[in-house]
Amino acid sequence: MDNKTLLEEIAILVENDLKISMYEPLSVEIKEQLKNDLRDSAESDYNKILFTQFNNLILMNIIMNDKYCGLYSRGSKARYTLNLSTFKPTTNSNMQNQPSSKLVDKIKIFMENNNINNNNKSLRFTLQKINNIY
Repeated sequence: MDNKTLLEEIAILVENDLKISMYEPLSVEIKEQLKNDLRDSAESDYNKILFTQFNNLILMNIIMNDKYCGLYSRGSKARYTLNLSTFKPTTNSNMQNQPSSKLVDKIKIFMENNNINNNNKSLRFTLQKINNIY
């Protein structure tokens, strides 16, 4: 399974588990409608997955989709942050919901497929590459 498909499946599970509207699983037609919407912030009604590393912790953040700011320059607090070592939300995460076992399993597959671990010497580059899929 390719990265894009796996990320879409993860996003769908995030929607189901956390009740957060995600951008990734939307159809191409809906994404185009949002881009052409008269309400300039229409795309910001949805969220994206952003993988980061902070203090040797690998994190999965759910952040607002913003067409005017790149993922790394967003600056706003993530709606949800999951520690990918423990698969628990970080203590500073806005939401403290535990992910389902199905979501955890999909994330583990994604991490394994992409060599996402602290032993990866080029982890920062790997995460940037993954975050640019969309």
